[in-house]
Amino acid sequence: MVCTIAHSLAYLKSRNNQLSREFSGSSKVISWIEHLEWWLRKDIEKFVFINKLSPSAFLWHKKVVIGHQPYITAGWFPASSKTSFLELSKAVVNHINAADAISPNAIWIASVHPRNKAAKQLNKRCGYAEIDEEMREIAQKILPNMPDTYIFMAMMPSKKMSANPPTIDKTNKN
Repeated sequence: MVCTIAHSLAYLKSRNNQLSREFSGSSKVISWIEHLEWWLRKDIEKFVFINKLSPSAFLWHKKVVIGHQPYITAGWFPASSKTSFLELSKAVVNHINAADAISPNAIWIASVHPRNKAAKQLNKRCGYAEIDEEMREIAQKILPNMPDTYIFMAMMPSKKMSANPPTIDKTNKN
């Protein structure tokens, strides 16, 4: 669901959550003014994933065209500490499928904190792969403020996942 201004404060609180900041491109706390400036940008679309009548995840994406090639970069984070990884996974898959229907030829670019194994695993499950040096240069143009230590991944149009969200094996194999 597309976010409205009514979601803006909860979105900011989630962006400033310690876990979100730890794995974000910047660990600094975002002020209300900075958030509103970002929120009002027309080139970034913001979304909320609702589960059981409450927000469980916030997502955003931005489309960029370089030459004739469209690219999409996106971000996502839990709306609260109660959001499970499975809920977050479903939100990400739904978000990719919805945005992909609008721009099916876009290459998706992701930046992942090196310690964020869950995001790297989810991205791989969705069809992302680590990128070569040529694509890294493009990724750095799209995401110029990402630290050099971050892993860049891309999802090519031909490699996109099915609509099936990742599952978690709940069996105890000890």
